[in-house]
Amino acid sequence: MPEKNAKPWFLYLIECIDGSIYTGITTDVKARYAVHCAGKGARYTRARPPVELLAWQMQPDRAAAARAEYRVKQLSPQQKRQLARNLAMQIQLSPAIQLLHETRHAVLSTHSTQLPGFPFGTAVPLVLDERQQPLLLISALAEHTKNLLADSRASLAVVEAGKDNVQDAARITLVGRCEPCEASTALVERYLRYQPEAAQYLQLDFMFFRLVPERARFIGGIGRMGWIDGADWQALPGFTLAEEQQLMTEIEPLLPTQVRMLGIDAFGIDIDDAGQRCRRQFAQANSFDEARKTLTGLFSAN
Repeated sequence: MPEKNAKPWFLYLIECIDGSIYTGITTDVKARYAVHCAGKGARYTRARPPVELLAWQMQPDRAAAARAEYRVKQLSPQQKRQLARNLAMQIQLSPAIQLLHETRHAVLSTHSTQLPGFPFGTAVPLVLDERQQPLLLISALAEHTKNLLADSRASLAVVEAGKDNVQDAARITLVGRCEPCEASTALVERYLRYQPEAAQYLQLDFMFFRLVPERARFIGGIGRMGWIDGADWQALPGFTLAEEQQLMTEIEPLLPTQVRMLGIDAFGIDIDDAGQRCRRQFAQANSFDEARKTLTGLFSAN
């Protein structure tokens, strides 16, 4: 594993004035882009000035960054542009997903049946399914359940905890259809790892609902905001529940005694460390095999 305080390296892609795409590596993307813009970077960008920093991707070390740079340079211009679009989407989505995983509760807003035309907001526990979609367990008698059964259109708002000034806090509002869903045994097990106290509610009249985002508004702080389309959300890389369980089975013997694994997804892992829930985000979205390698290296060193 890299040293704890070692700086990560980044692969980056720049569009040049002639429409070509320059690929490079650095430890500071914004500073390096400024050097290119000043005409003091690579010979290529001195002859073809940059017009836009398209995207970047974190790498664990210089060697990995160099390998990634070599692979990208073998791509066609069209393939480079598609890669840049995919990376830009991940740059935008990754902090939003991180926020959702770090937050235990959200505010669900539904269309009131008692007061037609008015929104009805209520606090609910928040757990994501294997596709990064909110999974809610709510009573059949609850007012918001009645609202959702009459009109599935809803929104879910989440705010970063621990900020005195909410304007400085990251926040996201997901807008979409929130409908009842049949939860498989594996999905119920995933939910209960995050919310073990909910086991008692499964013996009562509680129902699972899943919110499928159609659009999301993410605000990372003052001046950092944007919309995320539902199509991009659905295109996120992910694991099946069976793949998640396989990874957990392989990794659990390596965990320290005080650590309990809650969930694994393409963007990171959620753990309970001596009663404290925390999120460890991957440097980039991982495939199943990449996640296995990352997790083995992470915990085998403990």
